[in-house]
Amino acid sequence: MSDTEQKPTTHQRATILVVEDEPQLLQSWIDYLDIKGYRALGANCGKRALELGMKEDPDIILMDWMLPDIQGDEVVEKLRAAGFLHLIVMLTCRGDIDSKLGGLNCGADDYWVKPISYKEALARIEAMLRRRFIDAVEETEINLGQTKIDFSLRRVTAPGGDPIELNLKESEILKFLYLAKGKVVSRNDLLASVWKFTYAPNSRTVDNYIVAIRKKIEPDAKHPIYLRTVHGGGYVLHHEEKAEG
Repeated sequence: MSDTEQKPTTHQRATILVVEDEPQLLQSWIDYLDIKGYRALGANCGKRALELGMKEDPDIILMDWMLPDIQGDEVVEKLRAAGFLHLIVMLTCRGDIDSKLGGLNCGADDYWVKPISYKEALARIEAMLRRRFIDAVEETEINLGQTKIDFSLRRVTAPGGDPIELNLKESEILKFLYLAKGKVVSRNDLLASVWKFTYAPNSRTVDNYIVAIRKKIEPDAKHPIYLRTVHGGGYVLHHEEKAEG
């Protein structure tokens, strides 16, 4: 648990339920997630996992497969049947393809094979939350000055000009920057949220996409006024309120 690891940046004290029957390992997970800024809960059996899952409505459940009472895959099925809609990860030492398919088919969103380091788990959790926040954008259309961006159609429309299409990655980058509400977003955050890369320090992928986006949304791409670079920090999107209509 290195003190240099970055704390979560895309959650407001998100709740994570860890389901693990080994007491020391369960407490270790809870302590680590708490240090990293999450609200961590623990369950040592399937029955308790069901109770906390429905009562606390956690953002993510890390579900061990082998439990003393109800197996993890059955717990997942029961949670889904009861209406639990948030993220569930099967966390188990079973690495064969049939087990992975079984874990995903029971209703889990992802499948992690033990052992997994805390650092890797944190990166995966962050990426999952970023992905969820991108998908949760309610606004289908926003204004950048007199330019409209329609996320549902992935289209940019400027006054007096023909509509310009955005590809999927361009649209998701703009969504994530929009969700940041004027805060600076780093390249690594964009890589993790849009491409699901946990770390790529030398990648020019984000920068190349930013250049392409500016050509579509800025009056003058060489002198951007909406999608700005913050040197040493990343990018920030300056926008107006949701467009009406």
